[in-house]
Amino acid sequence: MTYTRQPLLALVKEVIVSRCIGLDAHILDIIQVLEYEILSEVFLVGHSYGGLVIGGAADKIPQRIRHLVYLDAYISQDNKSVFELEPDLETIYTKRALKERGIEWLVASYKPEEFGVSDRIEMTG
Repeated sequence: MTYTRQPLLALVKEVIVSRCIGLDAHILDIIQVLEYEILSEVFLVGHSYGGLVIGGAADKIPQRIRHLVYLDAYISQDNKSVFELEPDLETIYTKRALKERGIEWLVASYKPEEFGVSDRIEMTG
């Protein structure tokens, strides 16, 4: 068994943040890795938003997927947006938007302290 961690496009710091990169691009990222590496019988694990990504990839290339694991993740339903699945989320995202940086469509990352994590060892795993 081989383990691979695939960071999504636009979540890698070296990639320029763009409004054009979204769910479809992230799904395509996963599909391209699986096809390029000729992978099959794959277990895809998605956390939070990643659940929408792995579900979308599985819809497009089910023959390569063995199992999906949703880890505290959103599960897509009938083409609903994440805001339809979780109505309060849009309010939270609006409050966390990076308006002062001129990129109001991008949401600030949470800091470990916001989850009650303050120990450096806990932060680095």
